[in-house]
Amino acid sequence: RNQGLFYTPRRVVQHIVRSSLDALGISNPAEYLDVRILDPAVGTGTFLLEDLQEISDRVLSPGAAGSPHVSERIDQVRNGLRASYVKQGMEIEPDPRTSVQVHIMNRCLYGVDLDPIATRIARSALKRKAFGEFHPIP
Repeated sequence: RNQGLFYTPRRVVQHIVRSSLDALGISNPAEYLDVRILDPAVGTGTFLLEDLQEISDRVLSPGAAGSPHVSERIDQVRNGLRASYVKQGMEIEPDPRTSVQVHIMNRCLYGVDLDPIATRIARSALKRKAFGEFHPIP
C-alpha cells in the first residue's frame, strides 16, 4: 500500500461495473459498442476486464442478438475483424464473441497507470480474455 496499490474484491468490481453501465440508460444493446470507458488507475486491469465481460454479455445476450439492429452491428464488427486478418494474410473466420470482445477492447476500453508494467499486464489480460488461449492478434 505504500505505492497506493489496492486490491478490489471481484464482487465489488462486478457491482460497480454493472451499476455504471446501468446508469448509462442504454436501451439498445448495440449502443454499448460505442461507449468509451476510462480507468485512470488501471493497475492490472480488473475493472476493464469486468467491463469487457459485462458489455460483451449484454451485446450477445439471447434477447439482444435477436434484434436486427444488434445482429447487423455484430456482423459489421465481425467483418472488420475478418478484414484485419486478411490484411495480415490469414484466412480466419472470427466467431461473434471474439469479434465483439476485440472491438470492445480496441475501441471502448482505455486505461492508464503510473506503473508501465501494470498497463502491460492489463493489456495482456484483455487480449487473453478477448482471444482465449490462442488466436492471432490483429
